Amino acid sequence: MKLSPFTHYYLRKLLSERLAQAETQTPLSAQVRDTNLNAVLDELYRSELSISIVVKELENLVTNHQWITTKHVHSQANTSAIEDRILQIFEPTPTAERSQLEATFEHPPDLEPAHSPPLQALKAKLNRQPLGAWLVEAGLLTPYQVKVALVDQQYEPRYRFGEVLLSRAWIKVTTLEFFLHLERAFTPEFHRLKLGQRLQVAGLVGETEIQAAIAQQQQQRQLRLGQILCRQGLIQPKTADFFAQF
Repeated sequence: MKLSPFTHYYLRKLLSERLAQAETQTPLSAQVRDTNLNAVLDELYRSELSISIVVKELENLVTNHQWITTKHVHSQANTSAIEDRILQIFEPTPTAERSQLEATFEHPPDLEPAHSPPLQALKAKLNRQPLGAWLVEAGLLTPYQVKVALVDQQYEPRYRFGEVLLSRAWIKVTTLEFFLHLERAFTPEFHRLKLGQRLQVAGLVGETEIQAAIAQQQQQRQLRLGQILCRQGLIQPKTADFFAQF
């Protein structure tokens, strides 16, 4: 799996700007200038699984970085965390650290079905349950990913938990904003929305994907919209159950 041409161009430009600000030149400086970044990834990550996941992460990081920069929302999500994560992916590290980094790629996701509490019980946790726990409950993170993000935060305490998630491309900006203001999900306005609309508000699916799922539902009326989105790999069953509660 290779970086898309746009992502390759964006990364080379972004890395060049960051490295130009550094006081000393590094081996990465020469690689960015003289080498195709796909070749750099092939050198750093030897297994096809690791390269595939790194490429997907970089694609998401570029999307998040471009969105934040274009929308000028630096006060809500700091692009420095994303840039630091990109540098971490490309910079050579000691073998032990590299093994630990790649181990985070190979941990299987938690796909156990959710046992959703009643809405009132859910609302009771609104002000006392941390962000990571909500994202796990919604099927958007695994407990292991939360632990990894908390470890990252220990090494980079200037970053908030949500910024660490953005920097690892584990969540979109829109989704983070939704869960940071989860009280809006308990309003009558949100309650009147259909499942597809709720998922759109949370930044989990787009209008085109919803319309395609509705068209398929019209042909397979025995399936619910959430089931179709799950079959298409757009959301997890746990996520559909979570958003159906409100």
